[in-house]
Amino acid sequence: MNIKEILDQKKLFNDRINAGVKWLDLNKPDWLKKMKIEKLDLGSSDVCVLGQVFRKFWDDSSVKAVSGGLSYKESVRLGFALPEGSKFDKMYDPLTMLWYEKLKRLKKQRGL
Repeated sequence: MNIKEILDQKKLFNDRINAGVKWLDLNKPDWLKKMKIEKLDLGSSDVCVLGQVFRKFWDDSSVKAVSGGLSYKESVRLGFALPEGSKFDKMYDPLTMLWYEKLKRLKKQRGL
């Protein structure tokens, strides 16, 4: 990946993360209080963003549903996951890092 591709990917991830924050603010207003950013790992369904907010990433009522009533495709659009079977599979570490930075800033801004 060249530097332009990396910067484009970072912008895409940040745009998705910002959309995810807006969705959480609207649908689960106390979500940020539940976040333990030191444990954050978007590659793990127990400690990813939705895993920490809803106690798990996957909704037990459906194999294809994500917690919070989202489809997997919606969870990707909101920065909670990466497209399945894509070249992005190895990008959970950078996605986790960008969420970590965003959560740290939000907690400070919101006095949490």
